[in-house]
Amino acid sequence: MSLHYFEVLEEDNSFFLSLNDEKILTNCGRYFVSSPNRELINFIIDDFDRCSDLQVKDSFIDTNILCAYNLFSLNQQMIEHPHEFPKNINHWLYYDEIFYQTGNGPPLEIEQISRLAAPREALASLFGHLEMKELYQYGLAQFYHRSKTHNGGDVSGNLEDWEGPGILISKEQYALNTTVIKIHEAIIDLPFEKKAVLYQLHEMSDQSSILITFSLVTGLISKQQYATAMLANRLEAIEGYLPEVTALDQYEASMEIIQAASISLDYLAYFNPIDDDLTFKVLTLIQNHETKTVEFKCSFFACQETNNKRPIIMGEAAKAIAGFMNGKGGNLLIGVSDDKEIIGLKAAEGNLFKDKDTYTQSINQYLGKSIGKIALNNLNIDFVELSGKTVCLITCPFYAPTYFSDPKFNKLKGWPDNEDVFFLRQEKQTDKLSSKETIDYLESIGKIESLKPD
Repeated sequence: MSLHYFEVLEEDNSFFLSLNDEKILTNCGRYFVSSPNRELINFIIDDFDRCSDLQVKDSFIDTNILCAYNLFSLNQQMIEHPHEFPKNINHWLYYDEIFYQTGNGPPLEIEQISRLAAPREALASLFGHLEMKELYQYGLAQFYHRSKTHNGGDVSGNLEDWEGPGILISKEQYALNTTVIKIHEAIIDLPFEKKAVLYQLHEMSDQSSILITFSLVTGLISKQQYATAMLANRLEAIEGYLPEVTALDQYEASMEIIQAASISLDYLAYFNPIDDDLTFKVLTLIQNHETKTVEFKCSFFACQETNNKRPIIMGEAAKAIAGFMNGKGGNLLIGVSDDKEIIGLKAAEGNLFKDKDTYTQSINQYLGKSIGKIALNNLNIDFVELSGKTVCLITCPFYAPTYFSDPKFNKLKGWPDNEDVFFLRQEKQTDKLSSKETIDYLESIGKIESLKPD
């Protein structure tokens, strides 16, 4: 299909992919291909030029090629179903080919070690050399056990009797390893667009190594280093190890991987707004919906039914801020509903929003009392205009511990009036931690020394 049939439509600060004035859906047929960034939609259109099997069916595009359209479609699915992606991460890590070489001695094993050197070193710098070395021991044992038993790698029985190389442990034990937990969290904390690229490239490589791909999408290695590493365990693509494999075969295999990496990295570049482009940042946050680091509130002060100031509304806003600051930081958008509708501060707050300066002073006054002036000084409060409506963005950095205290809010919640509450953002909600949970959490992030006996 000729590219000149595709166009970009603009509506309410968003840009849509269209064909003959009809908006195009993602490949699951549920969401429009839209973005606050016109250039992203143009990139998706330009990228269709590589898709020789392109077909349009029922307002969505049918193609099996790794392309920007499919990456965008997967991105949207992950936003709507965030709990589906994490289910397989520990399984992928357990069988990750970065942890072993298939060659038994030189020259093959030496070449595989050389090819895997860049991502291995990058991951060791990130998660610890000794910690990654431990995972290599597990991976090596798992690989030899799988080769020996031909049972798909399932580990059972008395693992202490293992006489092969490495250390043999079960999937369940592996999932409880401290380093595995850290890697799992690092993958989960990736923005949706990076998780979409991670998943698509991982599937394209027959699920050979989620960690090599993670190293690429997080910028730890270059696309050339990525291609070099991904060929490590593909004997059918390396010249000299199978008689029929030529230098041209190896070059073509490498270029195929590099092209997939290039398209993926080019796609991700459209999700890196200029720091001072607040309008683009806010529109992107709204498009990607509520996450572990983003929450929407219609108002900071007012009840939506009466426009009167309500302690419960104010407390919930401060609760979200404290939860972000105790977690990984985050963004609170005021003037946006849970279903991403831009309401604006005038409609949401009524007479409680007179102007930006007065509104900021009112927020600062309440937060100074409820979370403390030191925590307050770490916040940034900004405003953007979207379709004639004002939205407030409160950017919350990591600053733990931040405690919340508001006798009126506590009373409405049935808590002691003067209790200092510790909130933590987890997944897409903010939870109140008990005293023990708070201590355990602060110990885990190094904010207090362990109180447990040696």
